[in-house]
Amino acid sequence: MRKLVSFFVFSVALFIGLFSIPLDTPTLYEKLYPSFSQSEADFLLGRRVKNKSLGEAIRGMKYPVNFNDRFVVMKYPVNKKRKMVSEEVQIGETGQVIGLYKRDVGFGLIIKWDEQNKDGEDMFSVDNRFSSRVFLDFE
Repeated sequence: MRKLVSFFVFSVALFIGLFSIPLDTPTLYEKLYPSFSQSEADFLLGRRVKNKSLGEAIRGMKYPVNFNDRFVVMKYPVNKKRKMVSEEVQIGETGQVIGLYKRDVGFGLIIKWDEQNKDGEDMFSVDNRFSSRVFLDFE
């Protein structure tokens, strides 16, 4: 009987511990495998996404692409003459997974958002396993 009670108490404590982790914290699996595998990334390629809210704690960002096909990641202007180029992804904003990028181990997703910035440039985000779970609803 004593072993049964001990096992029950351990099971309840484990259950509470596993499911009380905040959503904006990477899981153990996401820490071990932060990138998507080839098959996971291929499955998500071309799918529509919608940004979901997490409140004020974490925010998704989107960036334009410069002439070298690299993301412009400057959030704050270096001097007053330059403009801020990155923007926050708005809640409910929609986009599409248009490509994959190769990481050291695995792949990440390139999201093209439907809304352009005020200069008429397309805006993109790069997401891995954790950020896609936190920010994106796949349709």
